[in-house]
Amino acid sequence: MTSSSLPPTEQRHPLSARIDQLPTRDILALINDEDATVAAVVRSALPQMEQAVAAIAQRLADGGTLHYVGAGTSGRMAVLDAAEVPPTYGFPAQRIVAHLAGGIGAMQGAVEHAEDGAADGAAAVADVAANDVVMGVAASGTTPFVLGALHEAGQRGAFTIGLTSNPDAPLISEAALAIVVATGPEVITGSTRMKAASAQKMVLQAISTTVMIKLGRVRSNLMLGVQPTNHKLKQRAGRIVAELTQQPEEVITALLEQHHYDVAAVLDALPVLTRDGPAASPAASDSIVLGIDIGGSGLRAVALNGADQRPLSAQEFRFDTEGSSFSLFPPEAAEALYDYVRQLADSGATVTLIGVGMAGAEYHPQRVSALQEGLQSVFPHARAIITSDSVASYVGAVGTGAGALLTVGTGSIAVASDGTQVWRRVDGLGFLAGDLGSGAWLGREAAWRAISGITQRAPHAEALESAFLAHFGSLDDYISRVHSADAPSALLASFARKVTELAASGDQSAIALCNAAVDHLFETARQAADGLSPSVTLSGGLLSEGSWLRARLISRLQQAGLEVQAPPHSASQGAAILAQRYVEGGLPEAFSQQVLGQA
Repeated sequence: MTSSSLPPTEQRHPLSARIDQLPTRDILALINDEDATVAAVVRSALPQMEQAVAAIAQRLADGGTLHYVGAGTSGRMAVLDAAEVPPTYGFPAQRIVAHLAGGIGAMQGAVEHAEDGAADGAAAVADVAANDVVMGVAASGTTPFVLGALHEAGQRGAFTIGLTSNPDAPLISEAALAIVVATGPEVITGSTRMKAASAQKMVLQAISTTVMIKLGRVRSNLMLGVQPTNHKLKQRAGRIVAELTQQPEEVITALLEQHHYDVAAVLDALPVLTRDGPAASPAASDSIVLGIDIGGSGLRAVALNGADQRPLSAQEFRFDTEGSSFSLFPPEAAEALYDYVRQLADSGATVTLIGVGMAGAEYHPQRVSALQEGLQSVFPHARAIITSDSVASYVGAVGTGAGALLTVGTGSIAVASDGTQVWRRVDGLGFLAGDLGSGAWLGREAAWRAISGITQRAPHAEALESAFLAHFGSLDDYISRVHSADAPSALLASFARKVTELAASGDQSAIALCNAAVDHLFETARQAADGLSPSVTLSGGLLSEGSWLRARLISRLQQAGLEVQAPPHSASQGAAILAQRYVEGGLPEAFSQQVLGQA
């Protein structure tokens, strides 16, 4: 075989023909010069990499799995990327998998003839599904193990991608999408652990990083899913929260421990600052606007500087979802809130205005009255403006202009406005009449599915049934708890997060349930936005950054031509902002009509 008929990666490099005779510094300079060409080669492949990101993100959002396939150095690059994504972004390890010819033993040494078996490659991907992606990595693009895997995956309906440094590789025609990084001959002939491997690593890490960003696992340039497996990573989690919230260290540490170092969950509990700057410290002359968001299972409060609405500090209090009258502002919550305000008072600041968004306020005027009395007893010198939690969420997420907001937590509701007179509401009817796709709805549907399997009225859904029993206890325990709970919706919603975790891990029963939830939520959001807004803002615990439901719903909304936005402020901040604009007389009619009570 002549040199010209060989793949470029196997051809001799004319500039390094006498490398064995060069001084050490010149050898290093030559290698470095060749390495410097790799970035430009990778840049030329950005259009194909963009297509790869779109295909992978879509399928991972649908519950699919990303499979890497490779041999030798190419396979080791794939293994490295697959190993690093889960701890970095909190992505399930079983859903980004590398298949290395010769098995894991080939990571540290050559396995004879391992890459020569096309049948072995096909067997490695024998279980892939139509919503999976299989990416074959081969510098020469001729490796039988990789070609066999791509062919088998294509036959099974999976989306296939080929990554090679050979512009004429057979791999290109075998894959649905080819990414060619033509790095050319190596300094040492055939040593593709050099430029070709560098290009592979750059491509793989760029694609997987961008996919994780698209799936909502990054905020600003900070990772939300970092796994706190050691002291260093726990410190990093604390720094991430501190960067985004500017809260005191003791507040951050307490919340991280409470949420088992789940950064996304902690950020949901705190006001996340915008690029306008860090939170300010209250001065002795500061007047405080207090914003309170009372949901189905907790209370969140934030103190804003009355002059510029900048957040000063925040507090979260979780309710007992099986306690009595928790949604009426329970005594323990009032006590926690009082302690929080007293801390503000100790700094010399005074609460002069309170904005409250309360779940179910529009349906329960007696609860609004009870809340008015409670606020007057705790804050006798402050004015309080009470509205529903959906209105407070809207103002925090969109402001008082035109837009649409879908909030999904224990319940689900979409609201939209033209920013002047129109206020539209879709769903939010409670879990017995609506709240389709909500935490309570998903928890109830999942419980029914698990019970059907346990009682043998339907085929077993083993993972779902195990999760149900672990969460609720026995079937008798579940029945007793649901019927005795003051708020069964919150109890059911507490199971929803486990269902979404199962969906993210690839469990088909959970995926089917979550897809049904996404269908309902998509329709709710679409109806709300229709004719009023080209975009939808997503909020609520079930749509937190990095969640399976959020990623899938974003994909659906974008396919329908709706832009998706993240809320810049929390519902508690929205309640405070609304209250301040109301008393100043600058609130549009669409919003002033939503004020349900004053104290």
